[in-house]
Amino acid sequence: MSDFGASRRTTQPLLGAGVGVLLATACAVTYTWRGYHPILLILMVLAVAVVAWSLRDTATPVRIGIGRADVLALAILLAVMAPLYLWRLYTVPWQVNTDEVTIMNAARDMLRAPNADPLGLSWYFGFPTAIFVVFGWLGQQLGGIDLFHMRLLHALFGLGCVGLGYGLFRQFTTPLRAVVPAVLLGANHALVGISRMAMRDNTGLFFELLALLLLVRGLQRSSRTLTVLGGAATGLTYYTYFPSRITLVLWCLVLGLLWLRQPRRPALRRLMGSGLLCLLGWAMVAAPVVIASVQHKDLAFGYQRQQFLFYPEGQALEQSWTSTATPTAAWKANIRQGLATFNGGLHDQGYIYPNYGHGFVDPITGALIWVGLIVALTRNKRSPDACLPDLLAATGFLVLYLAFAFVITKAPNYTRLLVSLPFVAWLAGSGLWWLAERIGALVSGGQRNTQRDRVVATLALLTVGVIVAANVRIFRDFVSTGVEKGNDVGGTARMVEAQRGDPGHAWILAASDTQRYYGWGNNYQWQTWMGFFAAPDQPVTVLPPADLDTLTVGGRFTLFIPRSAWLEREAGFRARYAVDSVLNVVPDGRLVAVKGSAPR
Repeated sequence: MSDFGASRRTTQPLLGAGVGVLLATACAVTYTWRGYHPILLILMVLAVAVVAWSLRDTATPVRIGIGRADVLALAILLAVMAPLYLWRLYTVPWQVNTDEVTIMNAARDMLRAPNADPLGLSWYFGFPTAIFVVFGWLGQQLGGIDLFHMRLLHALFGLGCVGLGYGLFRQFTTPLRAVVPAVLLGANHALVGISRMAMRDNTGLFFELLALLLLVRGLQRSSRTLTVLGGAATGLTYYTYFPSRITLVLWCLVLGLLWLRQPRRPALRRLMGSGLLCLLGWAMVAAPVVIASVQHKDLAFGYQRQQFLFYPEGQALEQSWTSTATPTAAWKANIRQGLATFNGGLHDQGYIYPNYGHGFVDPITGALIWVGLIVALTRNKRSPDACLPDLLAATGFLVLYLAFAFVITKAPNYTRLLVSLPFVAWLAGSGLWWLAERIGALVSGGQRNTQRDRVVATLALLTVGVIVAANVRIFRDFVSTGVEKGNDVGGTARMVEAQRGDPGHAWILAASDTQRYYGWGNNYQWQTWMGFFAAPDQPVTVLPPADLDTLTVGGRFTLFIPRSAWLEREAGFRARYAVDSVLNVVPDGRLVAVKGSAPR
């Protein structure tokens, strides 16, 4: 009887997991042959839930393991970080980059599309549709797909990254020591600056942190349930920002290195089990978007081929980007810039957050990274669990650092570099604690006592405070630039958005290639950058300045135009229309907004 009971307890998890795998297979097969249907999302979630539940260990149930110290540390951490991410989102930064408008417009269009496939690819460079649909829906729940609410949504995900970062680091150390790398991650000026924009770029970091948290905890506790859920989270990275897809590769690489450190059969069984369960969770979630990519290769891989230097398309792009004479010269330039990412002052080469004169991290963090890397590579830990944090951080950092320099274009590209922050923060934090401990040992004469611990903690926290202040100052430089110089996209957008409640108000943009209003782009893009912020009942027109002579407008309007073009046509325009005011769009008056109405 007992043997029968034991056999039953052994087969039940396998049968349950088999049911889950069958559900996931049905989802993938149906998607391949019939395309998307809402029921497939239910099947996918159900498949992951069934497998995770079936493989749970009833003898040692999964516990969250959050104590009072963690609650207090997390509450203080988020309270300190919240102003950095949430204060004056509508006006700070004043700059609105064109990707903000494009992403908001894509989210709105895909959310409204009657046949949108959230599991497939979008028209926007072949990026997965899911993140745009989800962000559009969440933005609407917050108040609308507009500049403020989409910035708010992105900022909340940024704060979520801080919380998940603390959760990941807490798996390796005490609450106090986990707070330090979490602050270094959250206070990074690039993450703060990008998270305050109406985009979705930090979602890659968010789901990378979620996946690593679940996978690490699953490995440490030998939890099959957490490992499957971690694998499912790596599958979600395939629906967010592309760089986070490296999470699966990094985890498999770490598992392999752990095996090399301790090549014994029990360790191999444990690590292989973790890897296979992770791959299972990943496959159940990522299968549809992988299938869509195979079915639409040109759409899926056309943009991606431009991002890798080993493709001709990537070499051509890099040559154009760096203004070099040959592909080889472009490759060398990318390598030089990439290797200086953490210790140079080169701004974002993706031009999403071009904070000129500053690098991706502050100078103190940039130095601490290498101290922490040396510590991680030389610290001798025998057990896999003990060496896991150093191995994960060193592997993740070195793989991404070298890949962004030698393999991927536009180095340093800050939005892509966000996925390196968990490893950067841990290494910098480790380097900081190591230096603080050496100084503490000198102060205490080598004796380990309460006074030494206080000195170490005080030095670490004071240094973290200096790093936070440095990052705030760096971000303030970007903000000040926007205030002093203004911004063509941002200034225009806010003027338009301020009058969405004026029915029928007409918006006109008069510009051309020779008399530019925006820094770059064409008529279609200019129409989007201005028209996105107008109300549906407000007509939007883009035309060359010369066509103003024959323009017919009824009712109230605002004309956006370069001042040079306005001075050429001001007299004739005033003769045909009543001009109420001429306002500067940017402080230097280079661009103006002419408010007026048709004569009665």
